[in-house]
Amino acid sequence: MIDKAAAKKQVARLSQMYGYPRGEDQKAALEELVIALQPASSEEMARNVVSSILDMATSESRCPMPAALRIAVYDAAERTATRRKCNLCEGIGFIPVSVLVTYRSTGSFDIVKSEHLTQYSYEEVIEFRKKLGPLQDILSAASPCSCLPATHHARTAA
Repeated sequence: MIDKAAAKKQVARLSQMYGYPRGEDQKAALEELVIALQPASSEEMARNVVSSILDMATSESRCPMPAALRIAVYDAAERTATRRKCNLCEGIGFIPVSVLVTYRSTGSFDIVKSEHLTQYSYEEVIEFRKKLGPLQDILSAASPCSCLPATHHARTAA
């Protein structure tokens, strides 16, 4: 949990947004935003939460309500905790994969078939590459790790 001064500093960055609480009569609303940001585990997390809100903002965007800010903090904490525990991706969120691709024709980059080679070790993939046909290649790619939320898998698969 961060201290009140650090939370105030980050909440002040939201002042450029429409609907930011200003003036004496809005003091309680401003205080609620500060309280909503305080559960962040570090000042860096609070800064990242506010930055992500500002990065998505347009000139018509409204300042978030305390509940929305609180949810953003909890989501950030959950992502951090999940990734920190993962031994597979070591917290990156993605794992390297080799993909066997078949192109439509020579000199074309139009892929007609692709297959993840997850069952092979790196050394086996190198040996496998030596036996490829003229329209095939093995590409390196990144695949979402199982530690990421299912919603992320759906977005990357689309």
